[in-house]
Amino acid sequence: QLRVHGELHSKKRNLRVLMAAPAAASPAAASPVAAPGPSRDSKEPSMTLNEVLDRRPTVTKSSLAAGEPSSLLVYSSADSEPQRFVVPPSESLLCPIHLGLFSDPVILLCGHTFCRDCITESLHHSSQCPVDSQHLDASMLVPNRAVKGQVHDLLVFCKFGLMRSTTGDEEEWIPDPNGCQERLRYGDQAAHEKTCAFRLEPCPNSSACGIMRAHELAAHLASCEAVQCPNASLGCRVRGTRASIAEHVASCKFEVMKDVLAGSEERFAELHGLLHRKDAEIALLTQTLIDLSRKLENLAGNIEHKLDVYDQTICKMQNALEDTRRQVGHSLDEVTMIKQRIGSDDTQMFHHLYKCLGTVSGHTGPVWTLTCSDNLLFSGSSDETIRVWSPITLQCLNVLEGHQGIVHALVYYRGAHHDLLISGSSDCTIRVWETSGRFACLRTLLGHENTVFSLALKGNLLLSGSLKEIRIYDLETFETVNVLTGHNHWVRALTVDGTTLYSGSYNQIMVWDLTTFRCIRTVQCSGGSIYSLAVHASSLFVGTYENTALVFSRDDFTLQHTLTGHIGTVYAVIVIPGYLATASYDNSIKLWNLETFQNVQTLVRHTSSVDALCFTHNKIFSASADTSIRIWS
Repeated sequence: QLRVHGELHSKKRNLRVLMAAPAAASPAAASPVAAPGPSRDSKEPSMTLNEVLDRRPTVTKSSLAAGEPSSLLVYSSADSEPQRFVVPPSESLLCPIHLGLFSDPVILLCGHTFCRDCITESLHHSSQCPVDSQHLDASMLVPNRAVKGQVHDLLVFCKFGLMRSTTGDEEEWIPDPNGCQERLRYGDQAAHEKTCAFRLEPCPNSSACGIMRAHELAAHLASCEAVQCPNASLGCRVRGTRASIAEHVASCKFEVMKDVLAGSEERFAELHGLLHRKDAEIALLTQTLIDLSRKLENLAGNIEHKLDVYDQTICKMQNALEDTRRQVGHSLDEVTMIKQRIGSDDTQMFHHLYKCLGTVSGHTGPVWTLTCSDNLLFSGSSDETIRVWSPITLQCLNVLEGHQGIVHALVYYRGAHHDLLISGSSDCTIRVWETSGRFACLRTLLGHENTVFSLALKGNLLLSGSLKEIRIYDLETFETVNVLTGHNHWVRALTVDGTTLYSGSYNQIMVWDLTTFRCIRTVQCSGGSIYSLAVHASSLFVGTYENTALVFSRDDFTLQHTLTGHIGTVYAVIVIPGYLATASYDNSIKLWNLETFQNVQTLVRHTSSVDALCFTHNKIFSASADTSIRIWS
C-alpha cells in the first residue's frame, strides 16, 4: 500500500536524490569552498537561468543502488528548484509516502508524520494509515511543529552558489567558487535568495544583454549601449550609453514637442477620467432602474397576494354562510317533524335523541377511520398515526407510528390466543399491532400495489380492499390465502355477514361466498362509487358518492329505499339500536328509523366532512376531516 501511494504521488513530485561522490574522489565534496569551477575565461559557455533549471540531474537505479558514502545530497524535482544540503537530512525527516523531505508535516493519532498534501491525497483512496493500516480521520491532522523546525534548521547552499559538474558519468551540482558562499537554514533560503547579490537578473535596457549576477548589474548599466532616449515613449528610437544619451537629449527633435505632447496627454487623461465618471453614473442609474423594477415587481406580488387572501376570505365567509343556512334548514326540518309527530301522537318519536357530549382531539390531520374493542377506541388519520383512546375517560392512551401514508382502515381482531389491531394505509401495506402491552407492530403484510382502503374480518381471515382486488390473509400464519378480482374500480367498502362478503366499487356491489371464494352475485346500482356498506336483518345499506344512502333487500337485491337529505358523499353507514346512522361530506350525521326509514334527527357539530362512525358504550363516535372526534349520547 505504501508503494502504491508513493507511485501515485510521484506523478506530482518527481523526486530525485543524487548521492555525491566520495570525499576522496571529489575535492569539491571535501572542500566545497575551494572546489574549482569554470572561470569567466573558460571555453565552457555560461548558462542562463532557464538553461540551469531545464538541465536538472536525474538519478538512475544503478547510482541509487551503489550505496556509496556521501556528505552532500541534492534534491531536485520537476516543480522545485535544485537544493544541496551541507549535511544529508536524516531519514526521519523524509515523508514515508513520497520519500522526500517533509513539506508542511502533520502528525496523526497513530504517531506517524506525513506531508499534509501526501496524507490528504492518500486518505482520498483509503482511510487507513499507509504505514500501520490503522483507521484514520481526515479531520485529525495536527501540525508537527517539531519536525517542521528540524527541517527548517537544515543547512543548505544558496542555489546561486552552485554549478553543474560535467565530470563523471552522472551530472551533479557542486559549489561554485565564483558564486554565493552562504550556508543557509533551509527555512531562510527563500528569503535570502530574493536579495542575494549573486542572484541572476536580466538587463532592464534590453534582453539582448542577457542575464548576469545582481552585483554585476550596476557596472553593466554604466557601459550598457542599449539605454533608451527619455523620449522613447514619444517615438524616439535612439539607443546608446548613458553618456551618449545625455548628449543626444539636447538635440533630440522630440524634446521640442515634449511640452505639447505632455499637454495632450494631460487632456487625454482628463477625458479618460470624465469618461470613467460617466460610465460610473450610467452604471448607478442602471442599478437604480433595476432596484425600482424589483420593488415594483414585489409591490405587484404583494397586491396579488392580498387580493388572493381577500378572495379566500370571501369564499370562506360564503361557505360559512351556506353551512349556517344548511344547519338552520336541518333545524327547521326537525322542528317541523317534531310538530308533526306531536300532532300524530307518535309514541316512538323520543326513543333516542342524541346530543353532543364533547370533543376529543390530538390528530394533526383528517381522521378517516374508527374501530373499537370492549374497552378501547382506535382512530386512523392523514397524519400517518393511529391513536388509542379510552371511550369512557376520553383520554389518549397511546400513539402508534409506522405507516408512511394515510391510515384509511382499521379493524379489531379477537383471536383465540391474542387480540390484534389491524390497519390499512395509502403506503400499500397492512400493519398488525399487539394490543395487550406496548401496542408494538408485530407484522407488516405486503402484497397490495395500491392504497388499502377497506378491511373486514371473517374468523381468522382478514379481507382487504384496494384497486380492483380483495386480498385475503390468514391471521394465524400471516400468509395470503386468496385474491378476489373482478371489480371495476377501487374497493372502498367491505362488510361480512356469516359466510357472505359484500364489496362495493363503482356502481357495483359484488356478493362472495367465503367458503369457496367465488362471486355468487353482482348487483348493479346507481350513485357512483360506493363508500360504505352495512347489513341488518334482511337489508343491505349502501353509502354512495352521489349523496344518497340506498337500501337493498338481501333476498333478491331489489332496491327498496333511497334515503335522501345529505348534500355530500355518504362516507359511513352503521346500524345502531333502532336507527341507521349515516355520515356525510356535508358535515352532518343523520339518523333514520329502521322501520319507516324516515330521517328522525340530524347531528351537526363538525366543521368539515364526517368520514367515519363507530358505536360503543351506547355512544356514537364520529371522526371528521376537522381532525376531531365527537361523542354523541
